[in-house]
Amino acid sequence: SSLLVMSFGQFIDHDITHSPATAPETSCCESDSLGRPWLFPSSQQLREQQSLPATRECFPIKIPTDDSFWGRRGRTCMEFSRADPSPSIPKCSSSAERQPMNAISHWLDASNVYGSTTKESAEVRDTQESFGFLKTTKGRGRELLPQCAREVSEDIEACQEICHVDRSRRCAFAGDFRVNEQPGLSMMHTLWVREHNRIAADLTRINPQWEPQRVYEETRRIVIAVWQNIVYNEWLPLVLGQQYMDTFNLSPLKPGQGYAEDYDVSIDPRINAEFAGAAFRFGHSMVPGLMEVMKPNVRRVEEMELKKVFNDPSRLHEQGFVDGVLLGQALNTAPDFDPEFSGDLMNHLFEEGDRGGLDLTSLNIQRGRDLGLQGYNRYRKICASKNFYQVDSFEELTRDGYLSPSRVEALASVYENVEDIDLFVGGMLEASHREALLGPTFLCIIGDQFARLKRADRFWFENGADLKSRLSLEQLDSVRDSSMARIVCDNTDITQVQPFAFRVAVEPVNERISCEDVNIPRLDLELWRE
Repeated sequence: SSLLVMSFGQFIDHDITHSPATAPETSCCESDSLGRPWLFPSSQQLREQQSLPATRECFPIKIPTDDSFWGRRGRTCMEFSRADPSPSIPKCSSSAERQPMNAISHWLDASNVYGSTTKESAEVRDTQESFGFLKTTKGRGRELLPQCAREVSEDIEACQEICHVDRSRRCAFAGDFRVNEQPGLSMMHTLWVREHNRIAADLTRINPQWEPQRVYEETRRIVIAVWQNIVYNEWLPLVLGQQYMDTFNLSPLKPGQGYAEDYDVSIDPRINAEFAGAAFRFGHSMVPGLMEVMKPNVRRVEEMELKKVFNDPSRLHEQGFVDGVLLGQALNTAPDFDPEFSGDLMNHLFEEGDRGGLDLTSLNIQRGRDLGLQGYNRYRKICASKNFYQVDSFEELTRDGYLSPSRVEALASVYENVEDIDLFVGGMLEASHREALLGPTFLCIIGDQFARLKRADRFWFENGADLKSRLSLEQLDSVRDSSMARIVCDNTDITQVQPFAFRVAVEPVNERISCEDVNIPRLDLELWRE
């Protein structure tokens, strides 16, 4: 698979999950002599944290003094705030069970493009004169994301904190506030904002009598349909494997097969804590420390260090940079799904200066504990199959072949009991299941979540029961031909791309072809002519 699988996965995540962790007023870690929150709290402070409302949400990570990276730097504590809990339902309930809050729309509805609230939607839409379009900034060539510096309002979430203090970063904003985290994510946001405006411009030309609001709503409906089709038709089969997709009827229907008939109002589509807190973080192992930025002729330009571009999208204004990042990801193979993580994520996540940052793997493990996830072995029971089941000892973990003896030995050296293994740790150590990218546990959790997101969505793009919201059969068939390759072709200056953009270009089955080739079909917007 290409590196686009990783960036697209993060973009999906930011459409359906966000568990806010409201930082307490005081630091969860003590400050050192230079005022840095690096020292682990004393026992007295930890006891106070459990009783003081201002700090009870602290859950700091203790760093051992012999840590290979932090030991020589004297850091003994990593900041960590607990995920905000959802309000009890009903509000008068005193249930002791704590469920994490999801602060965004959990549907696959492109909320990362359009926002999850009325306020966010208003922030990203253009002025009244062009209300059918999304805001952009003029770049050297194609349009770029709207810039924080040009907004009068300072309460746009993506523009706060470091972006507000350091204007040289030229931060942008979009439907999701995490847009500036790293260039690959910013690139994805840019593509889909351009796609909205491209379609809106064509619909305005085709139907000049339409009011701007109708242009916006119809364009949004088309973009969401294309988005859902690409997720389930191209991206998800690589992650889950085609056999899993077929077994659970997850693949979109083919052109000519009519409307889907599997909508089920009884299904709960909400995001599971184990999905958001562990399983869907699998892509973190596929993030490279060096990201190649290429020119259209595929000549390597540079290797960009990830640790130097966290929360700094300033380079997106360089001519050809968006296309260069996209080409670098489309043409390079992603790191394997395995327990190996880039040092940029383990030691330098969101680093400011050169003093080190956070450790994403430690944060993932701690988040699972914060959310109260059951141990890995319990999920083996939940996801059990003929040759995969809950075990009673470390030795039994090697029987099904998904965990090697060396990895089981490593687990036994860290955990006292097989029941103690964290879900994120166990899932990341599993070998892939058949043609899927994932092992059986993450395959089970992620497959279940996407099955529920599809079947419980009344506005799923293939549903035809609602006469007011459904696409015509001709429009639906055109959407089913949409692809990530066409998104690339229509919204960049790249003229050649492989038809299956989430797979690397390999001759002759997936070689780069012209964007004008019939094997990269276009969305026929004439079908929307009124």
